[in-house]
Amino acid sequence: MNGDSRNLRTSPQNRKSPPVKNIYTNGAKTLKGDLIQPGDTVELYGGDFLRVCGVRSHPTKGGYSVTGWRFCRVKKTLGLPNSDPKEVYWVCHKAENNREKAEKQILQEFHSSKVKCHRKLTLMNNLLPRVDSAQDDSIMIPTQTEHLICSWKHVIITKEGKKKRPIHAFQLEASKIAEGSFVRLSTEECDKSTALVSHDDLRTGWRGHTKKFGSSSHGADDQLSPLPSGMKETTLHDNGNQESVLNETQGNLPKPIDHEGRRYTYGDPFCGGCGSCRGAKEAGLDHSWASDYDAAACETFHLNFPLAKNFRMDAQDIHSMHGIDLNVDILHLSTPCQPYSPARRQRSDKDKANIAASMAIGSLLDKVKPRVATFENTSGLWERKAKTGYGVDVRKRWGEILQQFTSRGYSVRWKTIKFEQYGLPQERRRLILIASW
Repeated sequence: MNGDSRNLRTSPQNRKSPPVKNIYTNGAKTLKGDLIQPGDTVELYGGDFLRVCGVRSHPTKGGYSVTGWRFCRVKKTLGLPNSDPKEVYWVCHKAENNREKAEKQILQEFHSSKVKCHRKLTLMNNLLPRVDSAQDDSIMIPTQTEHLICSWKHVIITKEGKKKRPIHAFQLEASKIAEGSFVRLSTEECDKSTALVSHDDLRTGWRGHTKKFGSSSHGADDQLSPLPSGMKETTLHDNGNQESVLNETQGNLPKPIDHEGRRYTYGDPFCGGCGSCRGAKEAGLDHSWASDYDAAACETFHLNFPLAKNFRMDAQDIHSMHGIDLNVDILHLSTPCQPYSPARRQRSDKDKANIAASMAIGSLLDKVKPRVATFENTSGLWERKAKTGYGVDVRKRWGEILQQFTSRGYSVRWKTIKFEQYGLPQERRRLILIASW
């Protein structure tokens, strides 16, 4: 994907800041007489915050302006977990086609008249405890003496530059967003004064020891499963000549990923017709298990992958399974898309169950604890402004899905993909998310 959020890593105040012209190296004073210097954090009128990278003369309004990194409160932000009321997130906005370096694009500038007061802010990578969003808002009342904490950055990549900078992807129409992500701060981005925890230690605390190059060590079969007895190969008719699609596919399979005899394990709780499972197999992943509520889907999976575990059950019930190891390296989530589809025209008696399936992601992550999770659904889940059959705002539902990942420490990145650009013989827009720990 273009605009990789990994390119947006920048340095905190105690390392070299991005270049800002006309810097007052010794800072400058506000109308109240407060001295503002590079490295300070200030609160802006309106409730946001700025980690100052530079102070310079303002070209049009006179006086001076402050330039730096903008931060906003996490409180009730779609997509981020409800945590400590003092937590803020780092706004990193860039335009997709802007060739300027990302570390410079994310800088924002404000006239000194917008500065309210000094604040304390710490950039850290520790995960904060989750807070019940239904609790009394009285504990969320901000004060000017609180010490602000940031452990997330929100990367917003727009298709065009904007004069009014967005502070959240949900502020804009989906058609104007090229890509969005919520990314936990790396140790390199944190303030050196904090007690840092290595990413490996944080991940071990979540899912236990992670084996390099995958959890599987039993050399799975490299070939596609043979067709069951009685089934025929699919054929393609071209000017009266028949050509075996299956044989052509088998002749061009990628070499399975296999490093030191290890492979990544894969699980799919919404396996359906096994399309994603088949692709994972061809990519060299080792199937561990799959499940689906539909009996025909489970039968199809068993015919294709007779050696893998297969469960016919509701995804919401998987968390209650005991005595079976479901931990995998990669978990694929393709929840029912009918309630959010742009093609939807009427309600269905299955809407309630289909909507509930998308809210089972959190319990699946708790049970499986994958290193990487992928999510695929209709583009309407991100792009539609309509409500589902049960009065749920579609984009709000997407924010709740994102929160199921971020509240468990996963960094997430999402984008609408045109599948016809990858060889699909039809126009098909799908929402793709990759979450990682």
